[in-house]
Amino acid sequence: MKRFISTFIVLSGVSAFGVVPALAETADKTVTAAKVLVSISYQINMPIAENATPEQDSLAQRGRRIIYQRARRECVDLLEILASSCRLKTLNVSGRHRYNRRQPGVVIISGSARYEVVLK
Repeated sequence: MKRFISTFIVLSGVSAFGVVPALAETADKTVTAAKVLVSISYQINMPIAENATPEQDSLAQRGRRIIYQRARRECVDLLEILASSCRLKTLNVSGRHRYNRRQPGVVIISGSARYEVVLK
C-alpha cells in the first residue's frame, strides 16, 4: 500500500521594512530607488508513521530542500513583482519531530529568509 505524504507550505508574514524612504535623494539632488528588507517565513508539516526514524531523516532532508528551493525562487518572484534587484541576506532553517498519542507524528521544518531589494 502506498503512503501519501502531504506537504504544506505556509507563507506566514511577508513583510517589507523600509530602510530608507521609497525614493531617496542624494546630496547632488539625484533621486535613487530605495533599498528595503523583505522577510518571509515558511513552515512545512509532513506526517510520519510512529517510530519511523529513517523516514524522519529522509523527510527532514526533503523539507529542508523545499525551503532552499523556495528561498531561491523568492528572489525571482520579487524581481517579477516589485524589485529591480534582489539579494538573499539571511536564511535560517530548522526542523523538529512532534509526536502525540492521539495524532500521527509530524516532521516540522521551519524557515525564514531575509532579502534586500531595490524597489522598481
